[in-house]
Amino acid sequence: MAGIPWQVQKKAVTAFTMPEFVWRLSDEEVAEVVTFIRAGWGNQGSQVTAKDVAGVRSSMTSAQLTVPGMDVHEGAIRSFKP
Repeated sequence: MAGIPWQVQKKAVTAFTMPEFVWRLSDEEVAEVVTFIRAGWGNQGSQVTAKDVAGVRSSMTSAQLTVPGMDVHEGAIRSFKP
């Protein structure tokens, strides 16, 4: 939910990242995305429910729900921090 930043390099200022969606997606929407990934591309994962996501979200601290350093390179767009 907090996203995954990769270190930005001078020649790759648009580093591959997974943006944080914790503040943007509902528990149901997160469950649908995770279920899609767990069942797609030959994966055999079970369905994830909104209740599962709510449990994970409520167990995370505010520090875990944000990604420090997301704006490490010049010109980066700063993401919303709850």
